[in-house]
Parts: sequence; structure tokens; C-alpha cells
Amino acid sequence: LIHDVRLDSNVSAGNIALLGSVNGAFCLTLSAGIGTVELSAPIGDSDPLNCISAAGATITQGSTVQTITTVDYTGSILLNGGITTENHNMNLMGNVQFGSNLTLTTGPGVGDILISGTLNGDALGRSVTLTAGMGNVTLEDVIGGSVFFSNLIITGNNITWANLGSVGDGSIGATILEALTTIEFSGTSYNNGSQSYTAGTNFVFSSGSSTVINSNNLPIIFDSGDIELSFGNHLTINSNGGDVVLSNLTVVDANNTNFTVNASIGTITYNNIGTTLYPLHNVDLTANSFIGSSSNIYATSTSLNSPTIIYVSSNVTSVGSLIYNAPVVLAADSISFSTCPGGGEIVFNQTLDADSASNLRNMTINSCGEPITFNAPVGSIAKFSSITIGSASDVNINSILNTDSFTQTGGTGTTTIASVLSAGAGGVNIDTGAITIIGSITTSTGGSVVLNNSGILTISGTALSIDGSFQQTGIGSVSIGGNIQTTNDLISFASELNLTSNLTLNTVSSSGANIRLGSTVNGTKNLTLLAGTGNIFLDGAVGGITPLSTLTISSAANVTAASGVSAASIVQTEYRDWE
Repeated sequence: LIHDVRLDSNVSAGNIALLGSVNGAFCLTLSAGIGTVELSAPIGDSDPLNCISAAGATITQGSTVQTITTVDYTGSILLNGGITTENHNMNLMGNVQFGSNLTLTTGPGVGDILISGTLNGDALGRSVTLTAGMGNVTLEDVIGGSVFFSNLIITGNNITWANLGSVGDGSIGATILEALTTIEFSGTSYNNGSQSYTAGTNFVFSSGSSTVINSNNLPIIFDSGDIELSFGNHLTINSNGGDVVLSNLTVVDANNTNFTVNASIGTITYNNIGTTLYPLHNVDLTANSFIGSSSNIYATSTSLNSPTIIYVSSNVTSVGSLIYNAPVVLAADSISFSTCPGGGEIVFNQTLDADSASNLRNMTINSCGEPITFNAPVGSIAKFSSITIGSASDVNINSILNTDSFTQTGGTGTTTIASVLSAGAGGVNIDTGAITIIGSITTSTGGSVVLNNSGILTISGTALSIDGSFQQTGIGSVSIGGNIQTTNDLISFASELNLTSNLTLNTVSSSGANIRLGSTVNGTKNLTLLAGTGNIFLDGAVGGITPLSTLTISSAANVTAASGVSAASIVQTEYRDWE
């Protein structure tokens, strides 16, 4: 070219075909209306054009194009070679298909790359490299949606892209995006193999709906910049076995956004998820292992899941609910699980164990007024030295719990023992509102039981085997039936007893010990007392409101009844003086 050239076939179906190379530092404008534009040979390979503009129903570029300034294509675009500008914009306005590995570059300066339509190869395994230097890259439609790429590499100042892949992966190789400032995920679906995203400032998810990122058992990495989820933009990341590395994640709407990561047998590495001012709603993480502290997860509810075991070697703190859907093993001493100060439910849906019974693991759980639930065996493989529960509302023990010492203080709701609570020398000490025992309590090595209930204590026809004393010390009433057995140790109740089924209190293993009923006893059931060489103290009226069916004194040194006894039948199998 020795001057700017314009070829125009008008709006009719007139085609434009340049079968040879074109060179020269001038602008070339090609307008084919609804016809086609064909560039068969290299354009600007020996002497770059100043600029090129082509418009038509179809634009076919058979080789490379090099310009000093802009490239503008409008139509359905087929590229069989790369395009290079010198720090100027490249606008491809239409669907783009490429027939070989594709490289688009605007140099190190401020030239932008814009593709308004889809981007696909003509065959499987083509690679794409988009380089914009300090310019921006904008991909407004699906890329790799029809035919997946091999590798996809995009660099620029700001990168905005809609979707990667559709039904399957957009790329079977590596996808690498590196932005000096921001990478914006404006779409809802990104399917790929290995993915690495690096941003100088942030990663913005702006679709305003649920966004899903998938990998086929390969890593997904967010490096440097913060991940920012726009209003209502839930995010799910599925690596399906690959490791997932997350930078800080923030949201703009408090307690509304859900974040899910499923790394399966991979590892999740995270920093902060949410903030104190803007917590997420639900955070659900699944991995073989986790690198990060749950105290840095700010959410209404946090669920940690694993196909194997979650090993905990440091204190766990969450600003909302904390839910474990995988087996948990404590690998360090004095571990605490806390949702304070705001409070949140703590749930263990799978087994909870020490790493070894000989390691003397102590565990503290504090939910700041919210429920604590054990839905699977605790300490059944390796028991704990101590379990301490503080300031919870309801505590639900729905499976076997095995520890040397179990203590609950400051409870406000109902503690329900629906299975076997087994303790050693440290015994069981529960201070809460109501207590319901429909399972059982057993202790060994001299462990005692102290139940301080401000609400009702319900023992429903079950057997308690205590190798120490049993003491009910609270001001709440007692609804009781079943059997309480100690090994020559005290049994005492401070509050009134209402018999709901037959009750046996037995302190005799060899010699016996005292039995003290500190208030009234009522109910049309049988009450049997065995104190051996110990004494029996009935401090309140027995049967004063509702007479007992049968009161049986099987053994005692002395029996003291302070306020009278009323029963259909009174049986004393050994003669003892009554006072």
C-alpha cells in the first residue's frame, strides 16, 4: 500500500478476496455488506499495515495479520493465523473460529482485545494465547463451548470473560489468566482442567446468580487478589479431586451468599472467607485436608466435609454454625471448638476421637448459647481425657460418648443423653436447665455423677451404673423411673421425685452407702431402696399427694422418714428401726 485503501462491495452479496499478501503502513478498509471477505495470504508480514477494518457476513483470515494500530473485524470470523498490533485495540465483533493454534497480541502497551461472540477451535486440542500487555481483554460470550481447547493463556490489565466450556471442559490442558488489576467472571459456568488465576487487585464475580467452576481432578488456584462476590452471586468450585487454593474472599451482602468448594480427595487452602461486617450465609468445604483456620471463616453456617478424616491440631473458631460431616480426630492436646462470641450451632455428624487414648487429649466445646450435637460415636476408637461443654443451649448426645471426664457448665436448654455416656475417674458433672436421660450413664474408676438441673430432670426407665456417687443437686423437679446402681457410694436427690415407672436405688456393691431423698416422692409406681450398711433418709413426704404402689426397703442400717409415708404396700425385707 502507498495510501489508505477502501474496498466496498456495497450492501449486496458482493465478495472481497485478497489472494496475495498486503504490506505498507497505511489503513486497509474492506466492506462486503452481506458478502464475504477473504484474506488468503499474510497481511503486513514484511511491512505492517497502519490499520485494518473488515466487515462482511464471513471474514476468513488465511494467515497472519500485523498492524501498527487497530484491527476491526465485524462478522462471522475464521482465523487461520494470529493477529498482532502495536499497543492498539483489536476488536473482533462476532463469533470466532480458528483453524490452528491462535495467538492474539496487542503488545506490551495499552491495546485492548475484544471478542464479542463465541470463540472455538475447528478441531479438538487447539491452544489460545491472548496477550494485551497493559490493555484489557474482554470476552463477551462462551469460549470453548463447542470444541474444547488444549491450553488457554490470557494476560492483560483487566480481564473480563463470560463462560468457559458448556457441557464439558473448555480446555483439557492448562488455563492461565494473569491480570495486572482485575479478573472479572461475568458468566455462570467455567469448565476446565487445570486453572490458575492471578490478579493484582481482585477477582470479581458479577453475574448476580450462581457461578460454578469445574475441574477434572486438576488444581484450581486463585493467587494474590481478593475474590469478591457481587450481590446474590453464589459460588461453587468443584475440582473433583484436585487441590484448591483460595485467596481472601469477600461479599457485599451480609448473611446472604453461599460458597461451596468440593475438592474431594484434594486439599483446600484458604485465608479469610468473609469478614466480620459481611459474613457469608453458608460455607460448605469438602476436602481430604484443609490448610487454614476456621476462625477465618465468617458465615452463618460452616460445614467441613471429607471423604477421609479431618485431623484437628489447633483451636477451631467460627463466627457462625460449625458442622462436621466427616470423621474428626484431635491430634493435639487441649483443643477447643468455639462459635463465640456471636454464637452458632456446633454439630458432629461423624465420629469424633482422640488420635490415641494414651495422648490425654482434652476437648472444650463452646457454642455461646446455641445447640451442640453429637450424632455419631465420640471417643469410641480412642477416648478423650476430658470433654468440657460451656454456655450451650441444648446438648444432644445421640450416640456413644466415651471420656474420662464429662463436664457441662452454664447450660440454658435441655441436655439429652439418648445413648451411652461413659466416663472414667473424672465422672459426669452437668449444670444446665433440663436434663433428659433416655439412654444411660456409666462410670468407672470411682467416677461420680452430679446433675444440677434448674429445669426438669427426666430419667426414663433406664439403668445408670455409677462407680462413684450419684447426686441430683438442682432446684428442678425429677421425673424418674429405672435403676440407679452405685458401688458403695451415696445416692441423693435434692428435689421432688415423680415416679413415671418403677424405680430402684441401690448403693450396695459389697457394704452399701447412704440413700437420701431430699424432697417429696409421688407416683403410683414401685420404689425399691437398697442401702446395705448405709442409712436411708426420706426428708420429704413419700406418697403424700399420690401414694406409691409399693415401697420396698431391701436393706439399710437405719431408715429416717421425716414427713410420713403413704403406699398401698410397704415391704421391709430386713428389720431395721424407723425414725
